[in-house]
Amino acid sequence: MSKTKIQMSHFYLVLFLSHNRSGPCFILKN
Repeated sequence: MSKTKIQMSHFYLVLFLSHNRSGPCFILKN
């Protein structure tokens, strides 16, 4: 896999986890 695909999958993973925790605020804090 290319770095771009890895970064995109990581982004969606963080987005998914943050949505399960406390929503958009979790992303903004990081």
